[in-house]
Amino acid sequence: MLTGAFFIVTGFAGLAVAQTGLEAPRSTNDPPVTPSGPVVNGPYQVPDAPKYDYSQVLHLSYLFYHSQISGPLKHRRLAWRDDSCFLCKGDYGEDLSGGWYEAANTMKWGLPMGWTGQQLNWNVWQFKETMASVNQLDESLFWVRQGAEYFMNSYSTDGTVERLVGVFGLSEVPQGDVDFGYFGPPEEYEMWVPFGIQKQAAYCVGSPNNATANKGCSDIAGVYSAALSSASVLLRDSDSTFASRCLAMAKTLYNFADKYRSTYDSHPDQGFKNMHKWYPSGKYTDELALASVWLHIASQPNPTPKNILGTTSEWLPIAVSWAEVGSAVSTLLFQITGDVSYAQDLRDSLFDAYLDGAPASSSIGLAYYMLWGSLRYASNVAMVGFTMAEAIDRQLPSITASNKASADRAGVSASYATELRRFGIQQVNYVLGDNGRSWVVGYGEKYPKLPYHKSSYNSLIDYPLRGRPQGDVGQDFLLSRTPNRFILYGAIGGGPNADDSYYDDREAYQYTEVTQDYNAGWTGTLAGAISYYKSKGSTFKPFSDCSLDLGWKHPNASEATRRQKWKSDDCYHTCSPCPANLTSGSGNGGSGANGGASGNSTTSGQLPFTVGRSTLLGSIALAVFASVYMTL
Repeated sequence: MLTGAFFIVTGFAGLAVAQTGLEAPRSTNDPPVTPSGPVVNGPYQVPDAPKYDYSQVLHLSYLFYHSQISGPLKHRRLAWRDDSCFLCKGDYGEDLSGGWYEAANTMKWGLPMGWTGQQLNWNVWQFKETMASVNQLDESLFWVRQGAEYFMNSYSTDGTVERLVGVFGLSEVPQGDVDFGYFGPPEEYEMWVPFGIQKQAAYCVGSPNNATANKGCSDIAGVYSAALSSASVLLRDSDSTFASRCLAMAKTLYNFADKYRSTYDSHPDQGFKNMHKWYPSGKYTDELALASVWLHIASQPNPTPKNILGTTSEWLPIAVSWAEVGSAVSTLLFQITGDVSYAQDLRDSLFDAYLDGAPASSSIGLAYYMLWGSLRYASNVAMVGFTMAEAIDRQLPSITASNKASADRAGVSASYATELRRFGIQQVNYVLGDNGRSWVVGYGEKYPKLPYHKSSYNSLIDYPLRGRPQGDVGQDFLLSRTPNRFILYGAIGGGPNADDSYYDDREAYQYTEVTQDYNAGWTGTLAGAISYYKSKGSTFKPFSDCSLDLGWKHPNASEATRRQKWKSDDCYHTCSPCPANLTSGSGNGGSGANGGASGNSTTSGQLPFTVGRSTLLGSIALAVFASVYMTL
């Protein structure tokens, strides 16, 4: 969840816990898991054939989001999840029931949720053909739309004052934890929530007539805009009307972010104060840049704007996360423009550090950044690396003798693309078993049995302490050694420490927490691994729910709990075989977007146009072209 190094967590009612970002609490009877994987000496040797079933893990990664889904279910895959968020209305009538929940809790924090939506969309845009080849395209587009609907509903205006929901839910109040103090299923939140405090919306506000009231949250509005622009690109073939609405709202939110520039870090409302404790923003310029680039992509084939937003090296720290999106800006701009200076930025500020073993590399091969979400950081960099490798491949034919030297320095070379892929495959394989265990729930050997996730432990169909005080429920959740009662398929946990050690313990939640953003970049990383091996001639069989235990055999699950009825030829959810020549939409994958597969009309990650790079005026100056978009 967090990106800093030291944090204090106030406990929920009846239980206080102190945490640091470097060490998690543990029982004296709970020894660390000792890794058994081989020590890495020298460059990683990429297997000639896929070592793990990346297609299966990709399927499971999307399935994880069904454990997080909020609102009325469009279809029900898990017996232990159902409709939820029954009182989820904003102060101005906004329907905020949709989208998904953040982690073990039921919060909807604007910045990480918007980033998750944008990243899930980028995965599809980048690896559309790969998604289709393993029957994941329709499912991926389902989540594109699920996020877009929530982001569009978050904005309202009365013509004078503009409002954007930046946080939905209340994690805590001065007298104790609220959402953080609830340990039951989302479906019963309204019944048992501590203090009886129901979900509340916290607003970013802007008004040209009342500057003193402006609390714009450009970071949140920017990343929502990016998510909606990318959604419009992906959905325009299947539902052009909805895609047009997405693009119109993306422009509105970009304009909102640009007019009322600020971060939410200093926002006075309690909801934002709570979010800042867990998700401090720090800046908004990179989110505005990301929004600008995606608006440019989505606005084609309209005339190319005269200016395109550049980036600066200070936007490219050594991490890739919900708070640091500069790498996405540079990667997309390199793909759009072919300008090697963007590749140079990425090489200097990000890739070379990881390829050289910095900030650190565990003895078994994990690119280690920090404890809380260690696997997330490694897989996010891997995803950007896979993306850049493909972009480099496409750029190589245009390299000439006059620009070869600068291209080589920037890493625009076949050898550097190979190194990026080597890094990516190493990180994927580490997560899936090279270290001696799997960190993906429900896959491989010795996967986590006690992930920090509430509803897979206390669900609507298996909740032994239902009706007890939430302090008691929380004590049991944290301290019990009972495995989660339902398999949280696909969830990638926080991960190990720098020495590869791990605690499979819900109390040690820096290691075992799962969350929306962990799986977002990971999903793209898996698609990148599949794409790489497909280019080498490997084939992947589409995976289905056929062999999974989704809870329907539980004694409290029955037909009365609305088990979904799938079509007989559905090879995504049932045991029916997929067509041998699987193509987009032919396998009834997921639920699709408006019932059908779609995507951007160009090849994955490619654009049929090029534009030039503009110059930034100062470290946070923006080459803003909102006025151009408003007239497109």
